[in-house]
Amino acid sequence: MAANEARAGRYRIRVGCDGIEFECRESQPVLLAMCAAGRKDLPVGCRSGGCGVCRVRVLAGEYETGTMSAERVTPTQRARGEVLACQLLPRSDLDIEPAGGLADGGGRQSDYERFVARLKIIQEGEGS
Repeated sequence: MAANEARAGRYRIRVGCDGIEFECRESQPVLLAMCAAGRKDLPVGCRSGGCGVCRVRVLAGEYETGTMSAERVTPTQRARGEVLACQLLPRSDLDIEPAGGLADGGGRQSDYERFVARLKIIQEGEGS
């Protein structure tokens, strides 16, 4: 059996420039495949497209997406290849990178940074 036949419906997902890879079925969101592979390369939030924590930029490859909140991924961000990993369905091998932080160029604190800040406040309150 040829390698392509063995991989039918399964794609390689490469995260960042570190060469970190995992496999994803075409019917499986990239974020869920990452978690199933025991990887922690991307932040995980609501897993349903509403929080925006798992925003990534697709650098190479073909894909489709499920429903994403327009507040979390704007049309401008989509045009740059930014999508939510929890709604990202591969149609070929993909190269992606996290798009959190100040990647939007707007100088705004990202959803992930706000999420981490809230967790720190909660943890500090529990330590009292």
